[in-house]
Amino acid sequence: MSLCISSFNLRRFGDNAERDFPLIAKIIKSSGSDLVAIQEASGESAVVRLCQELGTDTWQFSHAPDKGFGFAFLWKQSLLTPAGKTPVSVWSNTTVALTHPPLVGFFRVNNSVVALINIQIIGSRPPYHPDKKREFRCLCDEVFPGVEYAARDLTIASYVLMLGDYNLRFTDIVSKANPELNISLKTVQDQPTTIKNQPPYAYSVESLDHFSYRETWTQSLVTSVGRFDAPQLCNGDFGYYRKQVSDHVPILLSLAL
Repeated sequence: MSLCISSFNLRRFGDNAERDFPLIAKIIKSSGSDLVAIQEASGESAVVRLCQELGTDTWQFSHAPDKGFGFAFLWKQSLLTPAGKTPVSVWSNTTVALTHPPLVGFFRVNNSVVALINIQIIGSRPPYHPDKKREFRCLCDEVFPGVEYAARDLTIASYVLMLGDYNLRFTDIVSKANPELNISLKTVQDQPTTIKNQPPYAYSVESLDHFSYRETWTQSLVTSVGRFDAPQLCNGDFGYYRKQVSDHVPILLSLAL
């Protein structure tokens, strides 16, 4: 079977968010997503309303606040079930104090477990700032192996994927000129994913939203990766999209399980 996993920064998606909820739900459905990791979900009521737009008979959610930011997962109940005694939790036991401790979720699909590490690296710093590098290394060197260990306790057939708003440029992560970011994970998704903050609204040149997984994953496992061109669902009106949806578009990764 094919499982479509997406990451979506919904920018200040709080309790008083004035958003086009039907459009956001349409984006998620049109993208073909089965499991969605959301960043900046600062208010649970907004996530509840989005889940209602998607259909509570089909979709389920879990939410965790985080100092005005917050994370959430949305998943199709027909395909996935939460796995383990604590299927969704904030992962805060790290040697480096992360600005936004990630939300980790374990989901059972058929005879496998998919574990997601939903992240948002500190954003209020210049590109390639040392604080960003420290957080990224901690997520890769501490959190990722810890989640792998926990997933193996649930089943031998487990797949761990980190995803979210890295606030690091793809070129910086993969550049051989930056040995401090050379890790045993493969980071993918290099298409621009953010919308410019002033007219004329369009995609920026940077790619800040990514996926990371073990180098041992094969091409037959990861069948597709890229952004979802969500502004096309509002007639290409980037200004409306930025105001009513987000300044990010979703990114997608498909697994052949």
